[in-house]
Amino acid sequence: MKQILLLLLALLPSIIEAQVKKTVHVGTDTDLETLLGDNKLEIDTLVITGELRHRDFPVLRECAYTGKLRSLYMDGCTVENDSLPENALMMLGLGGALDSITLPKQLRAIGDFAFYLNDIRAIDLPPTLRYIGACAFQQCYWLHDIKIPEGVEVIGTNCFRECDALEELNLPSTIKELGLGIVAITQNLKTVHIAEGIKKIDPRAFWESGVLEEITIPESVEIIGYAAFWCCQFLRHVALPGGLTDINTSTFEECYALNDVVWPKELKIIHDRAFAKCGFTTLTLPDGLTHVCNNAFTENRELTRVVLPESLAELGYMAFGGCDQLREVYSASPVPPAIADVSTNGEGVYSNTIDIKSPFGDAAQKAVLYVPIGAKTAYEAAQYWQDFGEIRETADFPTAIAAPTATQLRCKVAGGRDQIVIIPTGGAADYAIYSADGRLVEKGRTAKETVVEAATGMYIADTNDAKTKVMVK
Repeated sequence: MKQILLLLLALLPSIIEAQVKKTVHVGTDTDLETLLGDNKLEIDTLVITGELRHRDFPVLRECAYTGKLRSLYMDGCTVENDSLPENALMMLGLGGALDSITLPKQLRAIGDFAFYLNDIRAIDLPPTLRYIGACAFQQCYWLHDIKIPEGVEVIGTNCFRECDALEELNLPSTIKELGLGIVAITQNLKTVHIAEGIKKIDPRAFWESGVLEEITIPESVEIIGYAAFWCCQFLRHVALPGGLTDINTSTFEECYALNDVVWPKELKIIHDRAFAKCGFTTLTLPDGLTHVCNNAFTENRELTRVVLPESLAELGYMAFGGCDQLREVYSASPVPPAIADVSTNGEGVYSNTIDIKSPFGDAAQKAVLYVPIGAKTAYEAAQYWQDFGEIRETADFPTAIAAPTATQLRCKVAGGRDQIVIIPTGGAADYAIYSADGRLVEKGRTAKETVVEAATGMYIADTNDAKTKVMVK
C-alpha cells in the first residue's frame, strides 16, 4: 500500500500538468473548442500549432476570462488572413487575463482592442507586422517591454494608452500614421524615440505621459497635432524640427518643467495656449515668427524676460498674461506689433480688435519695454504698449544664442577646424549641438572624447543642462 501511495505522489505532478497544460493542432477539419475538451476552463497554459481561424478567438477569450488560461503560445501556428481580429483576446476587467503571449508567425495585422486589459509583461512583435489597431494594448498595465519592428506602418489611436509600466518606446521609421493618443496617460514613460521618416505626430499622442523626460522629434516631422505633449510635466528640453511652421494649440500646455526650446527655422505661428503654464525663465522668440496667438505663453510664472522678433506682426490678447515676474520685454520691430484677438479656425489665423485685453496683463506696469532707437514715440502712442512702466530705446537686442551659461565640469566642449570636440570629465554625458539658427546638428551620449564634424560658424553646445557658444574655424 505504501508503495502505491509513493507511486501516486511521484505521478501527481504529471497528473496536474495534464490538467493545466495542453498542446493542440488546429487543422482545416478540426474545431478548437472540441480539441480543448470539457476541461477547457481548467487549462492555464495552451500551445497551438496549425492554423487558427478568427472564429476560434471567442473560445480563447472564454478560456482566459472565465477560465484559468494565463499563458498562450501561438508562435507555432499561422492565423487566418495573417491577422488577429478585433477584440481577439480582449478582457473586460472583471475576470481573468493573459500574462504571457507569443504571436502567430507571418502575422501582418493586430486588430482593434486585440489585447485590451490583459496582464502581459512583455511581447515581441514579428518582423512581418505592418498594422497595429486602435487600443490594441490599452490598459495593459503591466506591459514594460515591447519591440516595434521596422516595417510597421500604422499604430492606431490610444494603442498604448495607460500602459503604466512602459518606460521606453522606440517608433520605427516606416510608420506612416501615428494614432491620436498613442501613449496618453502612461504614467512611467520616460523616453520616446521617433525615427527619422515620420512626418506627423497626431493630436494628444503623448498627452499626460506623466514622467516623460526625453523626446526625440526628427527633422522629418512636418505636423505636430494639438495637445500632443499636453501635461508632460517632467519634459525640460525640446528640439523642434526646422521645417515646422506652426506650433499647434496646447501642444506643450502644462509642461511645467519645460524651459528650453530649439525653435524651428521656418516657424511662423505659435497657436493658442501652445506653451501655457510652462517653466520658461527667459524667452527669445525666433526671427521669422509673425503671429503669437491668444494665451500662447500665459501663466509662465517664472518668466522674467521676453524678446520679440522684428518679424512679429500680431500679438494675441493675454499672450503673456499671468507671467507675474516679467520685468523686461524687448520688441525689435520699429512699428509696434498689432494687439488683437489672434486665434485659429482650422484654416488659418484670424484676428479682430474688439474687446481685447493686454498681452502682458498687469505685469506691464512693473516691466521695462525696450524698443529700437527712434521707435519710442510710436510705442508710447500704441494701445497696450503704452501700459509699460518704462519704455527705453536700445540698439542692443538679445538673440537666440545670447547669454550662454558656462559648461559644467562633467563635460568640456571646444571648437576647432571643421569640428567640435566633446570631452566628458565625469562619466557619460548627454550632448546636443545646434547651429546658430537653432537647427539640430547632432545629439547623443558619450563617455569618451567625441568629435562632431561641423562647417565654419557659430554653434551652441548643450551638455548636462548647460549651454556654451562654440566657434568652428
